[in-house]
Amino acid sequence: MLKRTLLAVTLALPVAFASGAALAEWPEKPVKVIVPGGAGSGTDTAARLVTDALTKAFGQPFIVENKPGANGMIGTDE
Repeated sequence: MLKRTLLAVTLALPVAFASGAALAEWPEKPVKVIVPGGAGSGTDTAARLVTDALTKAFGQPFIVENKPGANGMIGTDE
């Protein structure tokens, strides 16, 4: 009996806490997409094409920010 109660409580807790997150508007501010390469590179071009489509789909601005240098590690660290 105790195991069933414990199992029920364990399964119910994530649902109880998830309800508040489900009510939040997403995204509340512009989304920043970091590209670990220079402007005009293939990765930058692909990111800008994808973010244009995402902006139209979600109605929220997606901003591409380039962080070149250190063989991509600077952008990856962001």
